[in-house]
Amino acid sequence: AWHESRWNDSIKGPTGDSGYMQITPIYVAEANNIVGYQKYSLEDRLSRTKSLEMFNLVQNRHNPNKNVQIAIRLHNPLAKDSEYLEPILLNYAKLKLGYSLN
Repeated sequence: AWHESRWNDSIKGPTGDSGYMQITPIYVAEANNIVGYQKYSLEDRLSRTKSLEMFNLVQNRHNPNKNVQIAIRLHNPLAKDSEYLEPILLNYAKLKLGYSLN
């Protein structure tokens, strides 16, 4: 969430992504596919709670072992490692050591 929005619930990205987790319309569709009905709407991307629910649904289905690198790639499969993956892994390591990202 820090890398995607700096914890801003209302931010909109350039490729149709929105909210705290920068959830895309495709991500919403996949979350609905997993639950088997139209539980989430595009507006739910602006809800921190709903964004995290969708993220967890997709991760639990496609990344049950909770591998951080797989989680990152599932969330943004087109991002280049140096621009996206490496900074997130660095911040993840800082959080695990108890550092704040503010």
